[in-house]
Amino acid sequence: MFLATTALSEFWDKNQEILFLGSWCCRYDRQRDWQGLKFRVMPTIWNDRRRFYEAARYLDDFGERMIICLTDYLNHVHGQSFGKRYWRILVGPWLFRYMHAAYDRYALLEAAFKEDPDLQTILLDPGSFRVPWDTREFMNLYIDDFYNLQIFSQLLIGMGYQFPERLLPAHWRQVESETATPKEQMRLKRWITRPLDRAWEAISRVLWGRCPVALYNMHCPRFTLWPLIYKMGFRALPLHLNREYLHALRVAPSLDERRKGLGRIPFSGEFERLFVRSLPQEFPILYLEGLQTVRSALLKRYPRAPRVLVSILRWYTDETFKFLAAEAAEKGSRIVAVEHAGGYGFMRFHPEKLHEQRVGDPFIACGWTDEKSGNAKNLPSIFSSPLLESRSHDSKHKPLKTILFITTMQPRYLHKFQSCPVAGQWEEYLDWQMRFLAAVPAWLRSSILFRPYMEDYGFGVRERLLKRFGDIKWDDSVKIVFRRRLKDARLTVVDYAGSTFVESLSSNVPTVSYWNFERWEAPEEAESYFDGLREAGIFWDTPEEAAVKVTAIYENPWRWWGSEPVQQARRRFLDRFALAREDWSDQWASALEQVLAFKQKGEPESACVSEPFVALKS
Repeated sequence: MFLATTALSEFWDKNQEILFLGSWCCRYDRQRDWQGLKFRVMPTIWNDRRRFYEAARYLDDFGERMIICLTDYLNHVHGQSFGKRYWRILVGPWLFRYMHAAYDRYALLEAAFKEDPDLQTILLDPGSFRVPWDTREFMNLYIDDFYNLQIFSQLLIGMGYQFPERLLPAHWRQVESETATPKEQMRLKRWITRPLDRAWEAISRVLWGRCPVALYNMHCPRFTLWPLIYKMGFRALPLHLNREYLHALRVAPSLDERRKGLGRIPFSGEFERLFVRSLPQEFPILYLEGLQTVRSALLKRYPRAPRVLVSILRWYTDETFKFLAAEAAEKGSRIVAVEHAGGYGFMRFHPEKLHEQRVGDPFIACGWTDEKSGNAKNLPSIFSSPLLESRSHDSKHKPLKTILFITTMQPRYLHKFQSCPVAGQWEEYLDWQMRFLAAVPAWLRSSILFRPYMEDYGFGVRERLLKRFGDIKWDDSVKIVFRRRLKDARLTVVDYAGSTFVESLSSNVPTVSYWNFERWEAPEEAESYFDGLREAGIFWDTPEEAAVKVTAIYENPWRWWGSEPVQQARRRFLDRFALAREDWSDQWASALEQVLAFKQKGEPESACVSEPFVALKS
């Protein structure tokens, strides 16, 4: 039997029966590649959630050990003595993403060859391997078929298998990752069409380090921050960095002793051996060959560091910011990492939450933290507070007809261990969408505006749904912002645990939600809050139940939504997971003053630091 590891049909032997390693091999948008073949698809091993969480805990432990090893190694090759947090800020996001992906691919291969030791396959020739430049390029690559074939091939070679190898076909050389994703296209358009951003970046270069508190990319319009800026006496300003600046400084990888030495980092166990063995090929160029050039250029461009640096979300792919944050932390500045309202408090395992807690001093949560959370402290959400009570009972007098169906999507391959569907489980998620739409009466279905995630990842979501439900209207998630759609919605349906669910509740739009609680698992302390949403009729455990509720309330959603039990359940949930307050700017100003007043003691790792910050209670 032939093992197909990716959707690249050029690397299949169609003359044999095929075992597809996962449903990602059978892309809906390339059905002609696999229809008519004799095949079966291997069930996902991560349906065993105990095994899933054991893997997540192991990878977190291994990641912490690797950060220590990489700190020592990178300091040695670069002639530096930076603390662990410096390298965590810079390399950590790539490390945990690649580690999660590699472990998943390794576990899949182990399971396949345990089932059939005589499997045959075709590997990618090492001559086609690619070294990512930075974390952003890696994150575009590792959701793509080509790069996953590279990972699978490296693992199989390291495991001692000998299979035929092929170079990447010419028409695949220009891989999808080199084309901007819809999100990046949108950002690029904004950069080209908004000279104000360019002007503000030039001003920010002057203010960077002169302004005591730098507010960088706070995931809200700048005007939202003006109350905070005013209360801080203009000592806190929203500053802007040019993310594209570093691309002009790109260099090529060099297989010298510095890169080869990565493969000699200490390890324990078979997977760790394979992981370390892959580092000379996979470690991003920016952090090795490119580091000295890029660091020197950035320090020349931004010679000072702000006393306090605050940001939401920019800890992952914004290399300019990551370098400056790492340098600022090394000089004694306070780093404030702020939760993005995307489920940090109501997901059982969330690797970004762990990363940001370890980076920040403090890490700002939106209501869910307690005294056991180390340096995590509560403050009102800048994301949610401006939405507070934005809709009232008066909405029932507006002629709104639209049911906004808010959905999501993630890559076909597992890209991180997190409490949500992974890999092949997204097929189940799409099936639940079909079940919901089928349960909505035909007369009501025409009122649904389906809002897809802005990237399809090869699932063919639009083709699937419109083939069966041609009466559904389709939204443009790239061009039309979500909050604009919220204002025009009679009610919303949300089918996943994430920021849009919180945003819909915070906007006080009648909201009906459902998702598979066995995929989006909540921590034990969050379950009572979901029970409250269930009792209020906001959250349902099946799509059919949610469809019945939508049908029942459509004629007058506010009769239900405006009732005190429903509003009480909504406010209780938000106070815990998306704390919103009208006086949010007062609380933030007081908190930032405390951070400014704290004298840095030179501690190397912020996760131990909690004394400079007092949690503010609602």
